Amino acid sequence: MRSRFGLPVAVALLLSAPATFHAQSYHVLKTTLIGGAGGWDYVTVDADAQRIYIPRGTHVQVLDESTHKVVADIPGMKGIHGVAVVPDANRGFVTGNDPKGVIYVFDLKTDKVTSTISTGEEDCDGIMCDPASKRVYVNNGDSMTTTVIDPAAAKVVGTITYAGPLEAAAPDGKGCSSSTWSTAVKLRKSMRRG
Repeated sequence: MRSRFGLPVAVALLLSAPATFHAQSYHVLKTTLIGGAGGWDYVTVDADAQRIYIPRGTHVQVLDESTHKVVADIPGMKGIHGVAVVPDANRGFVTGNDPKGVIYVFDLKTDKVTSTISTGEEDCDGIMCDPASKRVYVNNGDSMTTTVIDPAAAKVVGTITYAGPLEAAAPDGKGCSSSTWSTAVKLRKSMRRG
């Protein structure tokens, strides 16, 4: 026998569940005022090294994850947006525009820029490292492309073309990534070759 209260109670529980779980799941642990010149874009956390990388337009501030103190400042860059770290290669990669796309390569131990990689693309923006393919992927918004970099060799090994401008990306750990298009809320899943 069905209860006449069963459906309304089930609907009420389902509608209230997201708000209940959301309110209990997240809260601010710590707020830090960093200061310094320049805006910021994509913040990157290297949990293993306990470092936070904050690109600031012309320099990258490196913070200790526990204390939030600035432990390094990497200068000498232009139009930067994001940072990807590749511990196996002891390198970090920063997207920049000088005025065309450039990737600044820095040493993770010394926090010094060691080289640059020209992409020849417009609007180097989002960047990520995919552990499955062992590649760094740079989204070039205005060019509607992704530049593929071999982090061990610090060189471009390919380009992926899309039908719209890209923004951020995230790897799935299996050799694919999802990218957002900056003109709309669209997700594009891309296969990556190693």
